[in-house]
Amino acid sequence: MRKLVALAAVGALVFAAPAAADRDHSTNNTSKKLRDAVTVAGILEHETAFQGFSALGGNRLSGAPGYDLSADYVAGQAEAAGLTVSRQAFDYDLDLLADYTAPVLSIVSGAPARAFVPGIGGTLFSEGDFGSMYASPSGDLTRPVWAADIDLNPATAASNTSGCQAADYAGMPAGAIVLLQDGASCSLGTKFFGAQGLGAGAIFFFDAAGGTWINVTGISIPSVAGRLDSASALANGVEQGSTGLTARMKVDWRPGTYPTSNVIAETPTGDPDNVIATRSASSGSAPRSTACWARRPTSTACRSPSGTRSGRC
Repeated sequence: MRKLVALAAVGALVFAAPAAADRDHSTNNTSKKLRDAVTVAGILEHETAFQGFSALGGNRLSGAPGYDLSADYVAGQAEAAGLTVSRQAFDYDLDLLADYTAPVLSIVSGAPARAFVPGIGGTLFSEGDFGSMYASPSGDLTRPVWAADIDLNPATAASNTSGCQAADYAGMPAGAIVLLQDGASCSLGTKFFGAQGLGAGAIFFFDAAGGTWINVTGISIPSVAGRLDSASALANGVEQGSTGLTARMKVDWRPGTYPTSNVIAETPTGDPDNVIATRSASSGSAPRSTACWARRPTSTACRSPSGTRSGRC
């Protein structure tokens, strides 16, 4: 029986150290052998390596440096385990979650410095404090924070009129980061295009009731979705006008077609007519890895953390 392991490049491997060549020790062909080979120390070793690769832009997005380093690492680990390694190149479309690097939101002055935790899909698909809006223009700016008639009380927030009238922006410094609140008093178009037209440099949009994510195609300033507690921190106790804070916001939204590759590892011997598929997927912050299929092994020596597929083998 021929053994082959197909590995999407960014999944964390849990290879045991290269073993002796005898069959009893070189294959994890029982549940007990596989469990004995997978140790906490081994898992943490690989997770630490992948986390280090993520530091290059905040993720391991396919086509980005963090992914390429991860793929090289996986290939090296597979080769060290005695497998024959090949690479499968392909292009994929990055659109739905197109943060090429992680968004940034932080309080710079006026209050204790604070870096908010970025999420994906605005605040809809993760537990982050904020996240880029779909189709947000990219930008990196440090500006005063302005509250546009927001209501931070969950009991009354639904009736807010944030961003529904020009008076909400009276006295606002040009290019300010505007705190804008979801609500039914006026349309999203009135809120977003109104803020942009009256001089906002960026928008922090929040819903007091829960997570949100909006397609902001058509606006020309960076836009993120945030949570009520994040909005409260940025508001600094102010619901209308200058909050007294200066914040930094960065969005790096880059949809497009990107080149990437899978790493495929195969044992040098075995039955080419007896095959099975295994895969390992990424856990970065956007679509980043694909599944593969291959010839049947008696066992595998990798684990498959959760991730999003973004292509095909």
